Amino acid sequence: MKRPSSIAIHGVDYLDYRNKGVTEFKALTEGARDFVAWIERELGVTVNFVGTGPTNEESIDRREDISLEALDNFSSRNELVLGQA
Repeated sequence: MKRPSSIAIHGVDYLDYRNKGVTEFKALTEGARDFVAWIERELGVTVNFVGTGPTNEESIDRREDISLEALDNFSSRNELVLGQA
């Protein structure tokens, strides 16, 4: 079975308004960081992108936090984006 190597989560600002526009993972609320960790645990997939607002600038790119091996795998596989219709 093929699975995505990473995912993106959009709408983290809806979990808590304090997450609106945040661009660093460590600046998210504890609840938002816990939610991302839960998604990763449950799905067994890394969350590379976290959307914190409607614009492209309101996002967190976590790929820098991932090992080089995981980054190489990311570039050679498809990404699953959650939360978009």
